[in-house]
Amino acid sequence: MALWAAGVKHECVSMNIPAWLKFKEADKANGKLEFGNIPALELVDGTTLGEIDAIVNFVGETYGLSPKDPMDKWRA
Repeated sequence: MALWAAGVKHECVSMNIPAWLKFKEADKANGKLEFGNIPALELVDGTTLGEIDAIVNFVGETYGLSPKDPMDKWRA
């Protein structure tokens, strides 16, 4: 939703559990998922970010969605 709110073109990939288990097993070879979990955000340069709070913070800071006031940021 943060990428959508920022107007960033992106692809959202959803998986059912069997597909996720297969994907996770295949990822052990290439290690793109830092913590082996989803959600994950893959950047244009191939960097993969994990952990939802970190992803939302990254998107917010990158695209100007984060509040400037520290208390507002805490509330968000």
